Amino acid sequence: MWIPRPWKFQVITAPNTLHPDATVDKLLDDSKGWNEALIRSVFQSEDAGLILGISRSVGSLDHLRWYFEKHGLYSVRRAYRIIDVGVVPHLRIAPASLKSYKSEGWGFIWHVVVPPKVRLFACRARRDALPTSCKLASCGVLIEGACLRCGEEGEDLIHVLLRCHFARLIWAMSCLPWRSISRHQPNLETWFRGMFQDLDRSGFARALLIC
Repeated sequence: MWIPRPWKFQVITAPNTLHPDATVDKLLDDSKGWNEALIRSVFQSEDAGLILGISRSVGSLDHLRWYFEKHGLYSVRRAYRIIDVGVVPHLRIAPASLKSYKSEGWGFIWHVVVPPKVRLFACRARRDALPTSCKLASCGVLIEGACLRCGEEGEDLIHVLLRCHFARLIWAMSCLPWRSISRHQPNLETWFRGMFQDLDRSGFARALLIC
């Protein structure tokens, strides 16, 4: 996975002359530059052009680089941006992709000014993908179902984030209007959506941060 071709970063040429397990160094000449004649004879023209366009870094060790940042380091912010603009083909049709969230009316979460990890938390909560006692028990994990904070049975996400006395205390200290926080409770999606409608943007952002 080394060709600068999103999203698989692989050659499209079927293996023929070279051994399937051959490494990139087999494509170099004695001066450690690309062996252009060999490359053009082995690969389709599109692959050959991409390979020959890769600059050789002689003397440095191989290392992993992320294609979408110039410095080569993975960036959560950039990853969200890539999903946001819908440029990754397989993510455009994935059930949990941003496009699906938008088509289902969930896109408002992605426009709230909060750290990316907070938006990710909200989306995981919406899909009930957080390890509450009820969720773990439903997956066959042997665990007590009581809330670790208050001891009440049935620790689901609504309880953890809203109904537990510890959660209610946090909300009380937030100065957000309790009626807007508490009146939409049937499930996490309805709750988040209700708060989004009732609160201004800064208030909703604060609510997500508290969660």
